Amino acid sequence: ELDSVTFLLLSPCESTSHGFSSATCNRYGPQVGADRSKTASPFEWNRDKPYKIMKIGIFLPNWIGDCCMAIPTLRALKQSFPKDTKWLGIARPGPKAFLEEQPWIDQWLVYRSRSQGPLLNRRTLVRRLRQERCDALLLLTNSFGSALLAALTGSPRPIGYGRDGRSWLLTERLVTPQENGSYKPIPAIDYYLQIARYLGCDTENRRMELQTSPQYLAQADQLWQELGFRKQIPTVLIN
Repeated sequence: ELDSVTFLLLSPCESTSHGFSSATCNRYGPQVGADRSKTASPFEWNRDKPYKIMKIGIFLPNWIGDCCMAIPTLRALKQSFPKDTKWLGIARPGPKAFLEEQPWIDQWLVYRSRSQGPLLNRRTLVRRLRQERCDALLLLTNSFGSALLAALTGSPRPIGYGRDGRSWLLTERLVTPQENGSYKPIPAIDYYLQIARYLGCDTENRRMELQTSPQYLAQADQLWQELGFRKQIPTVLIN
C-alpha cells in the first residue's frame, strides 16, 4: 500500500552535523517501501540547537498537469521545514512559468537539455548545481536522465523513486508498487506526496491551489473580452 512508507536501512550510517540527523549517507541506501509512520524524519532537526540553513533543490515535473499535482507536495515541504530553508526549483521553461507565482520556490534554475542560447543545458546545469551546493536534491521526475544529472552534481542526498534502472544513482529511493510485473497506477498527488511524507512532512492537505498576479488577471480579463465571453456564464477549460 502507498498510504504510508517503510524506512529500510540497507547500509546504515548516521550523521548529526549541524543539528540534523540522517539515517544513511551512502549511494546504495536506504530503500523505502510501505510504513514509516513511527520512523524519525531523515531531516529531523533540534530546534533548540543551532543548525545550518539548508538549501534543497527540486527537479520539477516536465508537464503542466503533473506540476498541478505536485503543488500539495511543494506546499507540504515549504510548510514543514524550517522557515529559513532555501528551495531551489529546477525546471524547464513551461513549468517554471506556471509555478513562478506560487510561494513554494525561492530560486529557479531553468534549462533545456540541448540549449544553445541563454538557458542552461544539461552540462551547464550540472555546473550550476555544483556551485549551489544543495544539501539534497528531490526528484519529482521519473527519468533516468534527471537522476543522472542529480548524481553528477555530487549532491550528498539525491532522493526519489528507484525505478527505470536509476536506483543506483540515488542515495535514498522510494519503491514504486508493482502489480503483475507492471507499475501499479497511483494518483499523481499521492505519488508525489510520498516523497514529502518520507521526509517527515505533514501531508494531510491534498488540495491543489494556484495563486496568480494582478497582471495575469488583467490579461485574462482582456482575453475574455476579446473572445466575447461573459463572466456571468461559467467557462470550462480543457487542457
